[in-house]
Amino acid sequence: MPTFAVPPKPHFALRVGVTGHRPGDRLPDEDIDRITADIASIFNRLTVAARRAAEKHPDVLDGADPSLTLVSALAEGADRIAAEDALGAGWRLEAVLPFTPEAYEADFATEDSKSAFRELYDKAASVFCLAMPTEPNLRPRAYQATGHLTLDNCDLLLAVWDGGPAKGAGGSAEIVHDALTRGIPVLHVHATEALAPSYLRSGRDPAPLREDLTLLVEWLTAPPQNRSSLDRFFREAVDNGSAQDGSFLQWWRLSRRLTKFFAWFGSDHHPGYPDLTRAGAKTGAVLPPETLLSERHEAADAVSTRLGHVYRSAFMLVFLLSTAAVLASLGNVFWWHSVPAKLEAVMVELCFILMILGITRAGTNKEWHRRWLETRRLAELLRVAEAMAPTGGGAPIAPDDDGDLSSAWTEWYARASLREVSVPDATADQAYLDDLANGFVSDLLDGQIRYNQDTSRRLHRLHHGLDRIGIVLFRITLGICVVFLCAEALFFFGFVHHDGVEHFLTRWIKPAVTLCSAGLPALGAALYGIRAQGDYLASANRSEATARALRGVRDRLLAARGACDIVVLRGLFGQAAEIMQSDLSDWRQIYRLRPISLP
Repeated sequence: MPTFAVPPKPHFALRVGVTGHRPGDRLPDEDIDRITADIASIFNRLTVAARRAAEKHPDVLDGADPSLTLVSALAEGADRIAAEDALGAGWRLEAVLPFTPEAYEADFATEDSKSAFRELYDKAASVFCLAMPTEPNLRPRAYQATGHLTLDNCDLLLAVWDGGPAKGAGGSAEIVHDALTRGIPVLHVHATEALAPSYLRSGRDPAPLREDLTLLVEWLTAPPQNRSSLDRFFREAVDNGSAQDGSFLQWWRLSRRLTKFFAWFGSDHHPGYPDLTRAGAKTGAVLPPETLLSERHEAADAVSTRLGHVYRSAFMLVFLLSTAAVLASLGNVFWWHSVPAKLEAVMVELCFILMILGITRAGTNKEWHRRWLETRRLAELLRVAEAMAPTGGGAPIAPDDDGDLSSAWTEWYARASLREVSVPDATADQAYLDDLANGFVSDLLDGQIRYNQDTSRRLHRLHHGLDRIGIVLFRITLGICVVFLCAEALFFFGFVHHDGVEHFLTRWIKPAVTLCSAGLPALGAALYGIRAQGDYLASANRSEATARALRGVRDRLLAARGACDIVVLRGLFGQAAEIMQSDLSDWRQIYRLRPISLP
């Protein structure tokens, strides 16, 4: 369980990746000094801009100094120039290497170059070695994977590029094109011409890079303009026991029990993601057991679970109290000629109606429904990101596809959290990959598959159970009416002559029949409303489809063990993430238009 009372605020962070040519015709020696100066200037301007951007939003950040990181492959030329300039500007250096350090050194012809590589390698705060195959025909694929993983871990791409086409897979032109396709802005330093650095963005013409980069950094990192939901999130109680919203309904023990029975997704808690802490890296370093993403996910999950309980409790009470109000209004048929009894029945009915109105008003004012859906989305975004982190990240955070701009804060918070996460300090050799695959299957996929299968079975039973109960209630009502009509016929046609029986029938049986003939159908209608609102059958079918799709990914992961590289593993992890994100999107599309309302 989280150890904090409210969700933590993110730390301001900015991550820049670099791609560029190696020394040669496309990066002449005579241009090195100019390029070095341009890159150093860019880092200094980004540092100033980051500090200004962080100072503008102290209410949604933790207040610490900005964390500025360069992600570099440490190859000769542009990669190392950027790394040296970033370290000189006080930035953190992280490295993504296509091969193991020993194999990667074969790329560098001179001992001075190898020594420079080792020096930067030692200065890097974390190094993720992809350990790709080193055969000549496979090396381009390794460079391509390195470039793509760099893009997965940056907000901006610094490109030292001559503007020409790529000469092989993973070349600078390809990485620049991929960055623009992803929507990552590119800061272009020309490799062969003495041109001022320019700004490249998809769908726009190149523009000179401004001296003041504050607007650019703001555009990348600023929270949404409408911050009311984000501010509310930072005040949410993480501990269920201290929830202010929950206190409104905590005394309704019956509703909490009914919530557990009728909840259309059971608990909001999904099976926990695995501790993907595995050995590897430079000298067998490991990822910390309690990562930043896991803490953020636990906080969002706890808040969402609490809000889900409150929303469902209110939802259940509205329907059940409506039935109770009908029964209370019908109860006065037993004392039809007693004015005090009728007044008491009316007062009871009025109390039920006022409670219904109070619950729906509280749900509307406190926005339980919206807050629940938004925090659930955030929890799942962070859950997937946490699972992808040991593979080098790469869990894309797509905009909310339901067009609701009020939930944009969830994407901002998730992205801000991802910026704080470094690349794994690990070597992705076969043992590391197999360890990750085994953990992903046993601790994540198997749990998710069981969860969705159990949910599907439970919701199928619930859907058909509510249907059967409703049918039974209407059949009982029909039987009561038939029996009563038969009894009335016996008296009407003179088959029964007994004053005591007739009095008992008039005084007690008729009111009871009236109560049951109206009350039982009302209860059946309430159960039907719960079933329709919950949409259990569609949810059950969706859970089964999700389980089936995840079983396919699990089977492919198990088959790939011992013979896959980081690219294949990241692809399979990404497929699982996409399936879970799609399930979440479908779920939110169904329930986003179902706030608490009068039945």
